[in-house]
Amino acid sequence: MLEKQHFTDMKKNYSYYFETQDRDFIANVKDEPIGINSFFHCHDGYEIYLFLTGDTSFYLEHDGKKLRRGDLILIPPYLFHHCMAVPETPYRRIVINIKSEFCRKKGEDFQRLLDPFYQEDSTHINILHLEEDQIRSIIRTAAQLERVLGEDDSAVEKDMLAEAYLTIILILICRVSRRVSRPQYTTTLPPVLASTFQYLDDHLTEPIRLEDIAASVHLHPGYLNRVFKSYVGMPMQKYLIQKRLALSQQLLKEGKSPIDVCYQSGFNNYSNFSRSFSSHFGMSPKQYQISSRKEYAVARSEFAREAPR
Repeated sequence: MLEKQHFTDMKKNYSYYFETQDRDFIANVKDEPIGINSFFHCHDGYEIYLFLTGDTSFYLEHDGKKLRRGDLILIPPYLFHHCMAVPETPYRRIVINIKSEFCRKKGEDFQRLLDPFYQEDSTHINILHLEEDQIRSIIRTAAQLERVLGEDDSAVEKDMLAEAYLTIILILICRVSRRVSRPQYTTTLPPVLASTFQYLDDHLTEPIRLEDIAASVHLHPGYLNRVFKSYVGMPMQKYLIQKRLALSQQLLKEGKSPIDVCYQSGFNNYSNFSRSFSSHFGMSPKQYQISSRKEYAVARSEFAREAPR
């Protein structure tokens, strides 16, 4: 039985490996140290991460970097990532999360502001490095966005102002991405883990045994699993399930039938798939698909009403 820690909002009983949110977007200027039990996770939307201070490294499945002030990382939906900070030490960063459905609702012009989130090689960190004046601009606007979102006010002007601040941040990022080249760095991810992640990617929809992965990287299975857990925050088998569930989310949103999604995402038994999915997301695969369709349909209808005639 997988260990699970759920959000307190039981209406959305999502596992903490798949971070989601009720709001269209959220912004946090964070100063608190990171907890000891950090782990690889993904979002069902976009994340903007600006590192300010601390002793922190950022990891994808195939890459890693020791962060320095001004590193801006753009994370598209469903990309597993992880920040490893020294526990109980100063750690300041800005994190902004944006729901995919909100971006669809805003239309093509707004979605073009998301172009910097995508690059040809997703195995490397999508990173820009900001100068001090750019850092200050992001900090100032993100703090204003956080303040507006925290106001106890349902007036339409609050939503409009929050969207304006978010749009300013995205425009700033677009302009920076056109003017600066990606910083050069040497990956800090151990080669054995890069090879392990590659094996998982290559065989994600097939039966995978820890012994087979260990043989491919010439290590003892127990030792490999300990090294993997020290970086990822969970045993390899548990992480493999998270990867398959993330893939199943995407396939369900694309409209594929739950039974097809079961096998296309690497589960070889529908009962096990449905049980795992329901345990993590608080609803069955079919219910999730229906819910996603309704949310997307609402987004499309709202966009149609807002579109110029």
